[in-house]
Amino acid sequence: MRVEAMEEAKEAISGDRAENPSMDKPGKEKRKERKKMKRKQLRKEAAEREREAEEARFNDPNELNRLEREQEEERERREKALKEFEERERAWIEAMETKRQEQEEENTRKDLEEKAKREKENFTCFFPEYVRESANNNSNHLLF
Repeated sequence: MRVEAMEEAKEAISGDRAENPSMDKPGKEKRKERKKMKRKQLRKEAAEREREAEEARFNDPNELNRLEREQEEERERREKALKEFEERERAWIEAMETKRQEQEEENTRKDLEEKAKREKENFTCFFPEYVRESANNNSNHLLF
């Protein structure tokens, strides 16, 4: 045994062997590989546990009932949102239709006023003395 210790000391002095074994490249690569494999194994185990938990959830009747309730609630929320949207859209369309009708009535009224004004002008061209008489009588309407 003492001989082996002496040989190791000679090798250390001569530089045949590295002082720091962590710097030894093959050993360092082996450690990195072991660490990599350990991380891979841990990820694999975690994924397996997650799959098992997922299967357990889908096989659990309470969990299935909860999922069905959530899906039903989501469907009801979507239907409610759609109805609200359709109601707002219908109200908007009705408001636009009312506005369009009012605009048409206003345009019709203006057209009638313009037509009456033109007829009055035409009437005064042909019968100016009648218009002066009716103006003196404070009559604001035309007599036909």
